[in-house]
Amino acid sequence: MKLLPFAAFVILLTFFLFSCSPALSAPDVLTATPLIDLPTQPVENFPTVAPTLAEAAPRNVSMPGAQAVYEKSGNLWAWTGDSAPLQLTSGGADSRPRLSPDGKLVAFQRGTGLWAVEISGQNPRKLFGENSAVPAQFEFAPSSHKVYFTSAGLDGQLRFDLNLADADSGLSQNLLPAGQGGRFTFAPDGKLLALVRPDQIATAQADGSGAQVVFSFQSTQGSNGEYLPQIMWMDNGFGFKTIIPGGAGQPARFMFIMYMGGPPAQLAEFSAAAPTVSESFIAPDGSKAAYLKESGDNLELHVIDASTADKAYFAHKRGQIALLGWTPDSQNLLFWLDDARSTWMMSGNAQNPLSDVSFAADVRWLDANSYIFRNDSELRLRILGQPSQIIDTGITGGFDVEKTSP
Repeated sequence: MKLLPFAAFVILLTFFLFSCSPALSAPDVLTATPLIDLPTQPVENFPTVAPTLAEAAPRNVSMPGAQAVYEKSGNLWAWTGDSAPLQLTSGGADSRPRLSPDGKLVAFQRGTGLWAVEISGQNPRKLFGENSAVPAQFEFAPSSHKVYFTSAGLDGQLRFDLNLADADSGLSQNLLPAGQGGRFTFAPDGKLLALVRPDQIATAQADGSGAQVVFSFQSTQGSNGEYLPQIMWMDNGFGFKTIIPGGAGQPARFMFIMYMGGPPAQLAEFSAAAPTVSESFIAPDGSKAAYLKESGDNLELHVIDASTADKAYFAHKRGQIALLGWTPDSQNLLFWLDDARSTWMMSGNAQNPLSDVSFAADVRWLDANSYIFRNDSELRLRILGQPSQIIDTGITGGFDVEKTSP
């Protein structure tokens, strides 16, 4: 697919900036910083977080409206923000919990099937199960109890299909067959989907109708198989932004793609490390992207915006840093240093660890100032600038969070 000529791109981008949602508003221009001269400049060293002893038992943690569901030895538990943790299941075969947007239901994997249960632990029901398939991605649609999911073979090979289950009734249906769906990302209102496959991005209505390929690209490998580009929808659903990695020494491209198709707009390009080293991440408001750049045995952390202003922040040893994403307000960048369980946040030019104990792994944000994380087998809640508190101990698997009220 050909890119827009420069003049046409400028006209199109100007139209978007002044007539579309705030997600395309021009951010404060970043001042370009010369790249660090790594052969003569030492790699910046960060202090190691001094571990502290964790509490032996959960405290009385309270945050009204906050919720978490998590796995302990194959069973699911829930914490509802102002009460003690509650065990939801007891069969020993449950994992990968997902909370509904209103916090009333939990979707989860049981064996090779997809199930749902009420947050009280009542009325478990099966949504999907086949002898030759397992659920791959599954998520609740915005403001609903509808669970969209893709499937994989028993060997883990993704089918790139699309399915829908009603978590209230338990009924499910196939929306798009294998090869026509993909990893899905909802537009903010839940009426549109972007569907990513290893070499294509398609769009469709929420019922699967109107599916069409809107962008094709050369496939490449990521850290867990074939790389699937990130999708960041505009607030008004007119289109989305994505990062397409370069191959064979080619630069990565920061793109805007309209959901109805048509010529894409290239916002910027940059020399990013391969996705097998670290993914690049678009800020939630779509204004900028973070990436790591190869430089000898080191990786430089950069942020670039749609005006192509590019800032280099620091360098760290290859294999000891990777990007994780952004805070919900697009103000702070998250990454790990030295240990994949050690999450750090960069605010302005300052870097600070997210944990006040040993580690902060699998960070899940409740809002721009509070988050839940794992410190090995502990599940903890922290508000920025305050000590963290233990929600529960003995965590052995994944977890999910929601905040349904202030």
